[in-house]
Amino acid sequence: GDIGQFATAQERYVADAAALSAGAAFRPGGWDRAELKSVLEDAAMAGGGVRAAVARLSAQRWESRIYAFLIAVALALLVSVLVAGRITRPLDRLLAALRSREAGDRRARVRDVRGVGELREILLAFNAATDALDGRERAQRELVGNVAHELRTPVAILQAGTESMLDGVTEPSRSNLSSLHDEVLRLSVRLDDLLALARASAASVQLAVGPHDLAGLARA
Repeated sequence: GDIGQFATAQERYVADAAALSAGAAFRPGGWDRAELKSVLEDAAMAGGGVRAAVARLSAQRWESRIYAFLIAVALALLVSVLVAGRITRPLDRLLAALRSREAGDRRARVRDVRGVGELREILLAFNAATDALDGRERAQRELVGNVAHELRTPVAILQAGTESMLDGVTEPSRSNLSSLHDEVLRLSVRLDDLLALARASAASVQLAVGPHDLAGLARA
């Protein structure tokens, strides 16, 4: 803009100078052609040179803008490829672990937890959630095994007692029936425990907090 204003001011100055020179070259009856020719040549050279330089500068400026735009696009593509790689690689590892889990591999984890910001937290959270889920499944399997062991004894006693009575080996006496009744009560207690556990897992149990005699609980 400053260069354009300078060119305009110089052109105005040259025009004024040419007007003065043309006035000085005027003679009665017309202009002196020789003096007027030199004035016109000087004005054209002085004015056209700056204006041509301004035009060349403007063309170079647009050319520089185009080059800068192309360089900016290339840098943006390069940066986007690098950033996309840092985002997609952790997600690919997470997806591979999820597919392995779906296929039945319970040991599948995201081994390389490198990532950017929240991506690393997602990978760590997946591993932690997977460990917690496996721990719960392990605890449930152990619980089922323990409960099956606890129920096997009273069921076996009831089966043996009733079969013995049916075969006539033992008499259905009061004492025998009382023993079988005790095993039924024992089995009922275990079933109540299972029901309470199922309610606790379903978050439908309301805890009643209050004072208790720990010595009495220990004796019981």
